Amino acid sequence: MRISAIRLVSIILVILGTAPMANAVSLPHDEFMPADTYGLRVDRPEQILFEVRQYRLTLGSEARTGSAAAVQAGAWVHLEGTSLVPGSDVSRARIVLIEPGARLRPAQLDAANATLVLYYPQPMIEALMQLLTGPGPQYVQGRFYANGTVWADLHAGPVMLPRQ
Repeated sequence: MRISAIRLVSIILVILGTAPMANAVSLPHDEFMPADTYGLRVDRPEQILFEVRQYRLTLGSEARTGSAAAVQAGAWVHLEGTSLVPGSDVSRARIVLIEPGARLRPAQLDAANATLVLYYPQPMIEALMQLLTGPGPQYVQGRFYANGTVWADLHAGPVMLPRQ
């Protein structure tokens, strides 16, 4: 049995065209994710997803004894909620606000405290507080992929606008 060149090329194109679809993974809250521009989110990640029920803002400073100029200040937002992923006990997050110019770190899972730790630039605090005090619901999401890619966010769910 001989396969014509046109038929062979067609088969190859079909196989290549369906390969990306075979790798596509559908998870809750995919609609809140930006496009995967670099094609790095192809495997099934460990997902953390919870609805925020309460938050608290902490502003702190620390002065170390023995040093005149050793004062350090920081801001943290602590979030708690209800996990939306069956089997996941992570329902807390800590957002660490980083000073301008400092290097941001990827989100991390503090497994000992079942807490997702996110790092955002300090100037985002106003937008962060507006999101938390705006109409809900609000969600925290973290995705950890096998290739080392990490995605984490705080997002608001769909908000129904009043009709005029």
